[in-house]
Amino acid sequence: TNEIRKFVGINSRVLDVGCGIGLFLSKLKSMGLKNIEGIDFSEKAVGEVASKGINYHLGAFLQFEKEMQYYDMIVMNNYLEHTLDPLEELKKARFLLKNDGVLICELPNFDSCDRVLFGRYWGGNHVPRHTFQFNRNNLIKLLNQAGFTRITIQYPLNTSHFALSIQNYFQRNS
Repeated sequence: TNEIRKFVGINSRVLDVGCGIGLFLSKLKSMGLKNIEGIDFSEKAVGEVASKGINYHLGAFLQFEKEMQYYDMIVMNNYLEHTLDPLEELKKARFLLKNDGVLICELPNFDSCDRVLFGRYWGGNHVPRHTFQFNRNNLIKLLNQAGFTRITIQYPLNTSHFALSIQNYFQRNS
């Protein structure tokens, strides 16, 4: 949440793409942000978002209609690796973001030490739900093609992927 406060204020417009049941949006709401909304294709998920008093859109992001340069921040938390056309998804995000807007993506790093260590048992490898694998180089290339110029990539430790990797190994070798 401290990272988010660097980029948005109480009146910033934020869109959570693939918002699920709205856990991240709830966090933003508790921080006092007023102009938050989510989009997801699951009726059940957006029903949960609506029950929290948060604006939502039901449907696919690429079909989402909003004016150009509308949002201060767009969040794609474990979303992009599930898409069929990540470049078009990122172009759509770039179109919707203000010039000084911020895109925050979290996704599995194919070059992570746990992927190298666990190989086919890696917890970030959710085949067939993950349609694309990303590493630093192909992600930067994709972001540049979509029109993003100032790119920062961080590698926080993802203990859930590590734990899932161990679980995968034992389930498949018992």
